[in-house]
Amino acid sequence: MKKKFLGMLVLMIVMSFVLFSCLQAQPQNTDEQATSNTQEILNIGFIGPLTGNLASLGVDMRNAVLLFLDENPVFAGRKVELVAEDDMCDPSKAVTAANKLISSDKVQVILLHSCSGSYLAVAPIANANKVVIFSSVSTSPEITLAGGDFGFRNAPSDELASTVLIDYISTKYKKIAILSENTDFAQAYRQKIIDKSKVKGLEVVFDEVFNPDTTDFKTSLTKMKESEPEVFLNFANGGVTGGLITKQKYELAINVPEIGTDIMTSKEYLDTAKEASNGEIIAMTSADESKVSVQDFLNKFKVKFGQESTAKAYAVLAYDSIVIMKNAIENVGYDASEIKEWLYTMPEYDGLAGKTKFDSNGDGTILPNLMVLKDGKFEIMK
Repeated sequence: MKKKFLGMLVLMIVMSFVLFSCLQAQPQNTDEQATSNTQEILNIGFIGPLTGNLASLGVDMRNAVLLFLDENPVFAGRKVELVAEDDMCDPSKAVTAANKLISSDKVQVILLHSCSGSYLAVAPIANANKVVIFSSVSTSPEITLAGGDFGFRNAPSDELASTVLIDYISTKYKKIAILSENTDFAQAYRQKIIDKSKVKGLEVVFDEVFNPDTTDFKTSLTKMKESEPEVFLNFANGGVTGGLITKQKYELAINVPEIGTDIMTSKEYLDTAKEASNGEIIAMTSADESKVSVQDFLNKFKVKFGQESTAKAYAVLAYDSIVIMKNAIENVGYDASEIKEWLYTMPEYDGLAGKTKFDSNGDGTILPNLMVLKDGKFEIMK
């Protein structure tokens, strides 16, 4: 009897173990699966100037991306984390950051919201590793051909901006002076202006290039004045540097109209140049604050970060960049090769900055406007 009882007890234990094992092997229910998938992290890279001469641009663009991710933390069932790296607009630092993001963080996308030199330095690495790079601020014309198959931008090329400027200049002036920084961005812009000036029959009476560490421009500006130009082009690569040129020109009482670049929208430029910057003319995209969607974005930005965006035009472009990435990932998954193909053929996206599609070189379709600085704010010229 005892043997029979023990046999039944053993059988019951074995059956209980088998039943428990079967239950454990059952697939999770839908809610549990969704929770599990959501916990799988999807890293998206960010490279930009978070400190240094153009920190206001980089920080605002990063914050614009974070604002969207705060409201949309999950892409295609995976929680998104932005892995941000500071390159200070230094190409060598950008390369180090890109290698880290690709090898350690395993990103398939890098939002490369930095200077053109950084983009040009990272592009070969991104293409070799088949990682998408996307910029909302790198505007050098060289990027059109150097970006490779995996390179995209929604910021308009300086090819377009230089055309807008020369068309304006040719209606008012004949003699041009150029003072430019020895960087990829500034020199590409300078060359476009020189080439287009020849076509328009304009004369470049002064053309000087300075090193990035220069802070005293009074000798150069005095020589510029002696060349008797009718308009002066300030092609600095950093906000502080550009501001010093504008300020020192003002102190020397050189009353020649000044035209700059999108760098002049930075807080660093405005804080350095102060009242000397009034009347500065540039060609770039603008944040159309008459649009309800832009107003809503700027209000949310101020609430979340405790201050207004100081780089509104680039903040809206950066916001659009992460929305476009979300659309791509939710359509084709988090694979750079698939994302790349989707971006080339995506439907036109009507975002905060305007309507965007990409051509065969990855350049976007948003056009620059001619803008003038009045009372510390840029507005579209009428």
